Parts: sequence; structure tokens; C-alpha cells
Amino acid sequence: MTRFPGHSLLELMDLHEGLQREFAAHQEHLVGPELKPARETWARFERALRHHIREEEEVILPFYEQRAGEVPKGRPEFFRLEHRKIGEFLDRIGPALGALREESPRLRREVLDLLLVEVRFQNLLEHHDQRERTILYPTIERLATPEERTDLFSSLEALAREAG
Repeated sequence: MTRFPGHSLLELMDLHEGLQREFAAHQEHLVGPELKPARETWARFERALRHHIREEEEVILPFYEQRAGEVPKGRPEFFRLEHRKIGEFLDRIGPALGALREESPRLRREVLDLLLVEVRFQNLLEHHDQRERTILYPTIERLATPEERTDLFSSLEALAREAG
């Protein structure tokens, strides 16, 4: 069964909504503080986000780069830079979350400090999502022929199978 039954690249934006829900669930657990479920939801969120970035880096952006030409506010390196910044936040938040201990007398302060980092991360994600919704995916959707769209989806499916 295919992940993309309608064969519209805009369907990839549905993943962003799922990521937002997972991130919100993580934060709800974090403020509990319910550390085990906060870590579990973070792990699912991080795994899905890293996979999505890989899809964009290996499949979506190369096609966009080849076909789109100069797009105002939509140069491929902008998306790649945002992906690097997202990765830096993931690399920072995961270990900080893992270091939290329920028995710590400063747990509330430590959770608050982590949430402040997560707010900056969330702002970056929202900015990135908006640029993808208004520039990247609509441009590709407009430019891709039906055959190219099929090839893109096949490549995305292959990456998903490879990731397991």
C-alpha cells in the first residue's frame, strides 16, 4: 500500500501536522513532568522528523533544484540551512531531555530551561513549515509531470522501506 494514494506532493504536508501533534504531546508530558512519556513521544517525533528531512534532502530538494530555477525566498540552500539548524536543535534537545531526573530538586527549573529551548526550536519549525507550504511543495507540484511525480513517490517509498 502506498503512502501517497492521491499522488500529490502536497500530501507530504500532512506529515507536518502529525509532527506538530507529536511535538505537542511531548511538551504536554514534559510539563507534567512525566519524563518517560515525554522521552517516548520525543523519540517518535525525532525519528519521523529526521526521516522527513532525509526525504527532502535526498529526493525533494534535488528535483526542486533541477527544475525550479530561481525562486524568490526559495533557494534550495535556504531549506538545507534550515534542515541543519533543525538537526542542531534535535542534537541538543534529545540529550537535555535524557539528562532530566525526576529526583532532581531543580527539575521544574530544568524543565523550564528545556521548554525555552524548545520554543525557539518550534519557531524554526513553524518558519520552515510555512516556507515549504508556500514555496517548496507548490512549486514542485506545479512543475512535476505525472511521470516525474510517480518517480518522486517511488523514491520516497524506497527511502521509507530502507528506513524500515
